[in-house]
Amino acid sequence: MVRNTWALLFLCFVLAQECLCDQWSSLTEDTALGIWSQRDVMSNITIDQVPVVGLDLGTSIFSGAVNNSNELMLLEKVLDSGVQAFIIDLTFNNSTNRWDVANTTHSLHTFVNVLERYLIRTNTNIHVNMWVLLLRFPEGAPTTADEHGQVAMLENELGGIGSFIYEVSDLRRENNVGSNVTTLSVGQLNWPTLHDFLYVRKKRVVVMLQDQELGNQTNRIFGSSVLHFTSGNSTAVCPFTTQSDLINQSGHSWRFLHADYETRGIKEYLRCGYSPIIRNRYNSGNISQLVPIIGAATYWSWDNHLPYLHEEDTQKGKPYAAHRCTLFRYNASSQSGSWVIADCNQKRPYICKSETSPYEWFKADQAGNHSTYFELGRFAPCPSNHTFSLPETPLQQRSLEKYLSDNSSPDIELWIDLNSVQILNCWVTGGPDTLCPYHKKPLGTFTEMMVPACILFAVFMVIIITLDLIRVPIQDNRRSWKRVINNYSKSETDGIPS
Repeated sequence: MVRNTWALLFLCFVLAQECLCDQWSSLTEDTALGIWSQRDVMSNITIDQVPVVGLDLGTSIFSGAVNNSNELMLLEKVLDSGVQAFIIDLTFNNSTNRWDVANTTHSLHTFVNVLERYLIRTNTNIHVNMWVLLLRFPEGAPTTADEHGQVAMLENELGGIGSFIYEVSDLRRENNVGSNVTTLSVGQLNWPTLHDFLYVRKKRVVVMLQDQELGNQTNRIFGSSVLHFTSGNSTAVCPFTTQSDLINQSGHSWRFLHADYETRGIKEYLRCGYSPIIRNRYNSGNISQLVPIIGAATYWSWDNHLPYLHEEDTQKGKPYAAHRCTLFRYNASSQSGSWVIADCNQKRPYICKSETSPYEWFKADQAGNHSTYFELGRFAPCPSNHTFSLPETPLQQRSLEKYLSDNSSPDIELWIDLNSVQILNCWVTGGPDTLCPYHKKPLGTFTEMMVPACILFAVFMVIIITLDLIRVPIQDNRRSWKRVINNYSKSETDGIPS
């Protein structure tokens, strides 16, 4: 009886842990498509300006409120939720001579192994993304003297993801900054674009200290001088009242806002150019409340439930690639806008962006300026030094909303440069002729694929017809060959010569 009771209790415990993790469902295909399209739109943005949604592990998964045996399982679920940054508290264990995750029984090495498996699993052109790790030392950081080699051990613990880490030496080399400069100055640094970071340099992770410097002791970890970290949303400026405030905000690199958030508020701070780090305190009973907060922050561009995975239009009479272009739908009452999918053949006004300042816009909505997306994608009349474009970051989108609000714009839909004309569900910029980067050749080039086969078939037919109509020499001289063979046969004797 006692044995059965313990077995029942153990089963209930296991089911409870599974239910807890099941609350962290993986991204739906539609949500993943939206996140990938946002990443591709930001491909020319430097990584210090790319917004990420983060989680303070010390107040959530590693707060001690979640059972230790379930923490790593829950961590694996969170990695697939759209989060792209972690704050992690570390302590040095003198008895084991290793770095541990604070308030847990896990070593940093164990945490890195979980992250490594995720990075390997998602290291494809479609699924790849950027991650930021912010390290914090509640019991004090290693000293610059580092008498016990703790910094070297810290770097070694990160070795599992070493090939994915963008290192200090990488940034120094690209900015021609020698190792004699111990503290990197933010104003002098040029970071790689997101495209170069992910697809050229093949990197995935940037590791930083939240509020400390280690000088030249470490190559895999950046000091806090390269980032702009704000704790508590009461000190953060949002929303901005002038366009110059937006431009000033863009001058800060790695803008993190570590605060408590709600579902409605977190998106507003994202639109103000911050990367929100969620520090809400949770336990095993309410940690699922993080799901809608993270979901609200991962989307800054598309309207609700967009974009969606859809099949090729089969309705008769519909033009090719009918609903594969994007409008910016502005709501005057809320002074905000979002992206919606529309028929490329509709005539609409459009938006132009300055080539020198990504926060200056021009609305081409005068009579006669309404065009289809196909017309704009190949030639869009814009003022000097302006081009047909789109907001590439939440801060740029906020600047567009501010521009429309300052010009007393009514509710309006404007074409922006984003489409999936060539490949269904692959959203690209640059007009309707831009190819999808994940496909070598668009599916619509049927003629190009059939022409070589048709030419080869025609050559074979010509050869067959030629052989059928023109006699070869042995056929033309058949009688002569027969006479020679008969004469030779007469000279042969039958039987075996004696």
